[in-house]
Amino acid sequence: MKKATSFLLVLTLLHASGCAWIKPGAKKGAGDTKTKKIEGKCTGGDCQNGQGNWLYDDGSRYEGSFVAGKPSGKGVQIMPSGTRYEGNFKYGQFDGGYVLFADGTDAECERGNCITGRGILVWATGTRYSGEFKNEVRTGFSGIVFEDGTSYSGNFANNLYNGEGTLTLPDKTEYRGEFKDGQLDGEIRLAFPDKQPVDGPGKKGQVVEDQGRVTFPSGIGGQCIEGNCITGIGILELSDGSVYQGEFVNCRRHGYGVYTFASGSKYEGEYREGKRHGKGAFTFSTGLKYEGMYKDGKRNGEGVFTFPGGETKKVLYIDGEIVQ
Repeated sequence: MKKATSFLLVLTLLHASGCAWIKPGAKKGAGDTKTKKIEGKCTGGDCQNGQGNWLYDDGSRYEGSFVAGKPSGKGVQIMPSGTRYEGNFKYGQFDGGYVLFADGTDAECERGNCITGRGILVWATGTRYSGEFKNEVRTGFSGIVFEDGTSYSGNFANNLYNGEGTLTLPDKTEYRGEFKDGQLDGEIRLAFPDKQPVDGPGKKGQVVEDQGRVTFPSGIGGQCIEGNCITGIGILELSDGSVYQGEFVNCRRHGYGVYTFASGSKYEGEYREGKRHGKGAFTFSTGLKYEGMYKDGKRNGEGVFTFPGGETKKVLYIDGEIVQ
């Protein structure tokens, strides 16, 4: 097979959470906090053995249960950013619970310490991060799986892919190599679903020699003949004779595109996650044309048929069924 080229990876893990990360009240691990006094001061209640309020030196606040002078048991920690942690605390550190981020998104710290330590953080969208946290930030060797099936396993720094790692797309295409600030950088190894590897240099998220093949979960394959057919703008020739030219996100048609069928029929319009979604126009090989709205691949809403002779007819669809 030909070598792969021009695959610009627009990585989406930061927008997966869209959140501000949480600063810890204590700078060291649970084993150290047993012997070190936590920073800050008691502002109300019993901060030794009971219910109290604590103001940390970094401006974050804790309200809840104390044991032996440290947050232990049920409590709430509110960060300067407005992010709210609510759940279990142990030896002064968060130990699982609910997170409401300052931007309104939420997640569950399913296990461990999702502030500074190791933990599992699961967003409401289904995105799941398992690994290390330090001072509100994903770091070290960790893994993340997004709701669409994209996954990354490797090193993080400053919430981004940095260092050795493997990025696996929903169609099982794998990128292995060096990442820098969320993009491929340096020598990489690319393995397509047929398991035939391609080696090549990478720079700023691109593979820089020739084009590559794409195989979708349905089994239909295609050749990316121009541009970026993973996340970007490209031209994809499919094995059934059809051609798609337009925008891609994670190997799916997403955004504006033109799909020309082998029969000669053509769709021009908007896509979402591989399906016609939004405003579009479908021209049949006979010359009949439909212009209107689509939803999840089906006609939905008002539209107009234009016949080859120029006559027009307004129609109304609901979930693909014509009602008027």
